[in-house]
Amino acid sequence: MSTAALFAFRLPRLRGRVLAVLLASVFLHLALLHWAQRGLDFDLPPPPTSVTVELFTLPAPVAVGRTPQQRPPAPPPRAISTPPPVSVDTPPASPPVIETAPPEPLPVPATPQDDAAAPAPAVPVVPETARGESALEATIVTFPRFGRFVSDTGAGSGLARLLGTTVIEWRVDTERYTASSVTADDAGNVFLRLTSEGRVEPAFGIAPERYVEKRITRAPVATNFQWDAGKVTFSGNNREVALRPGVQDQLSFLAQLALIAQAFPDRLQPGMSVALEVASARDVRVYDLRVVGWEVTRTQLGLVDTLKLERALPEGAKDPRIELWLAPTLHWLPARTRTILSNEQTIETVLKEVVIEQ
Repeated sequence: MSTAALFAFRLPRLRGRVLAVLLASVFLHLALLHWAQRGLDFDLPPPPTSVTVELFTLPAPVAVGRTPQQRPPAPPPRAISTPPPVSVDTPPASPPVIETAPPEPLPVPATPQDDAAAPAPAVPVVPETARGESALEATIVTFPRFGRFVSDTGAGSGLARLLGTTVIEWRVDTERYTASSVTADDAGNVFLRLTSEGRVEPAFGIAPERYVEKRITRAPVATNFQWDAGKVTFSGNNREVALRPGVQDQLSFLAQLALIAQAFPDRLQPGMSVALEVASARDVRVYDLRVVGWEVTRTQLGLVDTLKLERALPEGAKDPRIELWLAPTLHWLPARTRTILSNEQTIETVLKEVVIEQ
């Protein structure tokens, strides 16, 4: 048989194999897309009926500045297994520092000799009688006027992961803020879109007014924070939840954490926790965020020193586990996040691009 005849004989078989491979690839991609949609398009069970944590409240008023303040450099890289020791400069005899000025930035590590010479005081706590009053002077935090964080995003488990991008943008001035988050795959299919808008209140920080969530194929649902009526309502159901100062939504709580870290760094020391009420599209839950310690996070921007926080959950809870890596050099906003669903699927973001306008 001639070479031409042999080639003509094999060509249809080769075309058939190529077509079969292409069809299998398309089928696998569609199956993975459908599986990822099912994993991301989830509903949470009803929240627990009892709360055993103390919610965090600002110990002093805050105000958002338009120009950046001089801040100390980020802590040197250190492993998570050896978090930095904590010390506080010895306060003057009278009056105590906590009564006259806001806390200093993250303290300088102490040495055993320092501790022996002058025992470090306990973490300052504002007495209950002083809460709501000006026990501390007002603190200025320095959020950028505009920010855009772009992160690589992976969703799924094991090798079956859907890759894409998450873009978070916000605008902040002295009185109001707007924020958005869009997660899409590499083909441009949007899986999750969040928007949040509201006020900046000196008494308790970020005060969301409306939060909207759009997940995959579902219609948008909204959460409304009715401050005058003192309640949180939801477009997706008839529930009403009492609105307490400090409550956040699933996007604004990141800004509230950044505000707390800037204004009151003593509240984010390793081993401590911050508990916030966070509203989703259907209810309000408590995020009890425990400070794990310092980690060096690898991003496309390079190595970033970060403070890791993780959500503490009671045994058997079906709520997502949340891990955050906050970056001091990025106004304490996250350089990395990880959400682990009850079925062990994960959604992880790692920062790759930052645009900040002061």
